[in-house]
Amino acid sequence: MCCFEWSSSKKPNRLGNWSYEVIDCKLARETKAETILQLCLCSELGAELQGMAPESFHVVRPNVRLEPESYRLSAFAAYYRVVKSDLFAALKAGSNGTYPEPVSRCEICRWWNECDGRRRHDDHLSFVAGASRLQRKELMVQGVPNLESLAKLPLPIPFNPSRGAREGHTRIREQARIQLEARIGPVEI
Repeated sequence: MCCFEWSSSKKPNRLGNWSYEVIDCKLARETKAETILQLCLCSELGAELQGMAPESFHVVRPNVRLEPESYRLSAFAAYYRVVKSDLFAALKAGSNGTYPEPVSRCEICRWWNECDGRRRHDDHLSFVAGASRLQRKELMVQGVPNLESLAKLPLPIPFNPSRGAREGHTRIREQARIQLEARIGPVEI
């Protein structure tokens, strides 16, 4: 949770002769990107209240004698605007514009069961052992939406991948065929 502190400057604003900057105490030993984004948001909200953007925001980490690390808002403002814009675009697209692609933190996410259930229902390409995210994207572009359709894709692969080698797609096609056969028996192509 962010809080505001008196700034060291005497820049007047609509609240008075002093301006405010955001400060937050964290338990992490290093300041993370999520913290930077959070403090950019809090600084934006503070700017709306006082009628001027603060110059900096601050993070107090453990074992630093309560000395805050200061960050210039202008150094992160462009990054914050891009992330914010992408977030609003995703929200505007709604659930039709998103899909629960597996990521490195899935195992610790509270929504894992829902996402995994959706991927299993869809027979998602992420279940093909050894298929990379790049290969899965290429397959989707080529109209191959799931493991079963990949397993039934004729050989040789009927498209030239825009990135990556044809042999890599042939290898994961064979892997998908083996996995589908283990599931339902011999596959007709």
